[in-house]
Amino acid sequence: MSPLFRMTCCVLTVVGLAPAASRTVLAADQRATQAPAAPDWTVDVGASFIAAPRFDGSNRLLYLPLPYVGVTWRDTLFASIKDGVGANLYNTDVLKAGIIARPNFGRYRSNDRRYLTGLNDVDWTVEAGGFVKYTPFSFLSTSLEVRQGVGGHEGLIAEWSADLSAPPLLDDRLFLSVGPRVSASNQQYNQGFYGVTPTESASSGYAVYRPSAGFRSVGVGAGAIYRVTDTVTFSLFADYARLVGPAAKSPVVKGGGGSENQFTVGTALTYRFTY
Repeated sequence: MSPLFRMTCCVLTVVGLAPAASRTVLAADQRATQAPAAPDWTVDVGASFIAAPRFDGSNRLLYLPLPYVGVTWRDTLFASIKDGVGANLYNTDVLKAGIIARPNFGRYRSNDRRYLTGLNDVDWTVEAGGFVKYTPFSFLSTSLEVRQGVGGHEGLIAEWSADLSAPPLLDDRLFLSVGPRVSASNQQYNQGFYGVTPTESASSGYAVYRPSAGFRSVGVGAGAIYRVTDTVTFSLFADYARLVGPAAKSPVVKGGGGSENQFTVGTALTYRFTY
């Protein structure tokens, strides 16, 4: 696995763990695509640019251009490079519930050799689980997602988010949303990304640390969708997450290359095909 690919994977993992990166834009996008007769298939392709921490807890950003591909079928099946694959098993305007499998691309020393040398790599994995989304009003939605790693860190992570959407602007072409985010993870997940074993301590210089389960982060995310044409869309998101609990106490986060403050921003230009 090349260093560039590993760094790309790291960015995608951090973005995947920051719910605003996908859910805020998705909340705006769902309002932007409401139509009387929805097509069976919707395919979005394009390019994106993301700035995200080099690893979860890093104080340095990595800037990467990335492709974007997203597919949905009848508002039931959905898939994308970043968000994984899922299905709405229960699907109404007010309540949705289903299954999801997201990629977690792990953490590799090549992401930041200065601060990760001596620490074990966390191999990439698939996180499988379920979600529920409640939309009591057209302008307000909240969701909960719980996933279990089936390899790699083999831990459990839960993410809660809410989104408040503004009325459409600029002749119904601009859609905005913002809301809070909270995540929690179990001991096994935290050990993989924030823990330091005695062997790692001897190799890296970080103090031995065995984190417990607990809340991982709290933050806020904002997103915007602008419909340039009926098929061309420009999107923008920004996310701030404050690491808390066991994650914030990690020697890796408290060290010279770490920070409790995690910022992620991104933009994308996509073209939509419908069938």
